Amino acid sequence: MSGLQKFIITALALAIAGGIYFVFTTYGGTQFNITLTTNTSLDEGLIAHWTFDGTKIGTASSTGGSGTTTPEITFVDSSSNKLTPAGTSFTIAKPTGTNNGDLILAFVAGDGSGFYLPSGFATATAISGTSHTSYLGYKVAGVSEPGTYTFNVVSGTELGRAIMWTVSGQASSNFIATTSSTRTTTNTTGDFTSITTTVASSTIYGIVSTEAGDRSYSSSQPASAYTLVEDNPFPAGSSNTANVSLFVLERDAVTTGTYTGSTTITGTATDIEAAQVAIYPDTGSSADCAATTGVYERRESGNNGRFCGGHVKVPGAIGTGVYLDGDDDYIQGLMDTGVKSVSFWVKMPDNTSQKLINMDGTDQIETNGSDAVVATSWPNATVYVNASSGSATLSEDNTWYHVVVTDSTGVDGSAFEVGRVGSTYAEMSVDDIRVFDTVLTAEKVQRLYDLGATTHIATTITTNSDLEDGLVHHWPFDIAGASTSTVYDRIGSVNGTITATTTTTGGGSGTTSATTTYSSGSGTWTLPPAAPHPWLYA
Repeated sequence: MSGLQKFIITALALAIAGGIYFVFTTYGGTQFNITLTTNTSLDEGLIAHWTFDGTKIGTASSTGGSGTTTPEITFVDSSSNKLTPAGTSFTIAKPTGTNNGDLILAFVAGDGSGFYLPSGFATATAISGTSHTSYLGYKVAGVSEPGTYTFNVVSGTELGRAIMWTVSGQASSNFIATTSSTRTTTNTTGDFTSITTTVASSTIYGIVSTEAGDRSYSSSQPASAYTLVEDNPFPAGSSNTANVSLFVLERDAVTTGTYTGSTTITGTATDIEAAQVAIYPDTGSSADCAATTGVYERRESGNNGRFCGGHVKVPGAIGTGVYLDGDDDYIQGLMDTGVKSVSFWVKMPDNTSQKLINMDGTDQIETNGSDAVVATSWPNATVYVNASSGSATLSEDNTWYHVVVTDSTGVDGSAFEVGRVGSTYAEMSVDDIRVFDTVLTAEKVQRLYDLGATTHIATTITTNSDLEDGLVHHWPFDIAGASTSTVYDRIGSVNGTITATTTTTGGGSGTTSATTTYSSGSGTWTLPPAAPHPWLYA
């Protein structure tokens, strides 16, 4: 047998009442709620692997409906560095906790013509003072973000200071507005240039650089609503004549309107330069998105995702899967450019004309009116279904299929979404999503298919006949042994009725617990909802 060698781990839980026992069985080395570790050769070129198993799926989610969660900008971390004596370049470490899709901002100030922003950063504003220059820039973090960033001098040698900080939750486009100003006379107190926000729940950052000779200084909050994020002065008593000090201040969750802050410098400060940047939050389009990570990359590469609208954990093709309701549920991520293979398991109640995965707003994976998987707008795609490139048809509804799309040219994954393309949603269960920057060979596609094809978690197990001596009832709670309301007795005729109770908080869909009641000629008994096993999600 090619691929993963099958072996079975069987755990038996024996309950005394009524001769009940439950069989929890896993195949292919995959246990429910335990993350699968694959052969390292299947990780070659892997950009991201979302397993949805164990600790790789978090509790972070929206409250399950459009308009029920207030979007917000979340501060991640900051870092800074200084260059003294004068030189030609210096580096800053990437702020800790930066994930792909986060917004990285950088503010650098130097005497004279100043320092260039690092490669890949767009310039939001440049401020030229009397004797030094400041730049504010930004970039969206990618999948392969470097650990450090280099600031190079524009000309000659100069002193320099830079601060970087990372936020998450920004809108997918048009996410910032900036304004800046400079004061060339000696000042101890002055205002930021006002900034007008057009999106509610925006966050404003104020950045100030000051130049002075031999001095010490302290910064105070420019307004009671601002808090200090990062401060990076030259050492007190420095003999340099062109010292630059920076500090960044944050004002959270402002409404739409115009904002002005002031700053006070203790000591003699000249050539004070200030900028404000308003960062607009992601409103989640037609569905709310969790403010924090809910889908964790298996290798902890930082290429995580987040749930939007809501989701339900269900038995998957390999361990745990995720059900998206087709109304407002989807998963959002960022896969960068150069995606050449996407692999995933999918099950749908209706396989016809479904929008499965959005790559960049143009390139997508969907099914057509004949239930065939189509790689729309991919330039040179090959589609595999259950390891076969001969037919891309999903012939049976409510059946798990393994889908792989490869393309030697590659596509952009900058708007990666699962379960939604544009405003169209798909009702689907999905599992084991893998994205690669290499073209998977047919042999690797077969191995990935075998990994799930030999993992029959949702199948009733036929036990050794010795274990059935004296067996009166057997409720396996497998997909074949349970419906949405009934748990079937495999041996006898005493079926159970699932009674669900939903608790709703915060205006969302809430959480559901279930009890199961069984009746026979000898009486009625109920199993409590505590610690439900993986086959029962009411």
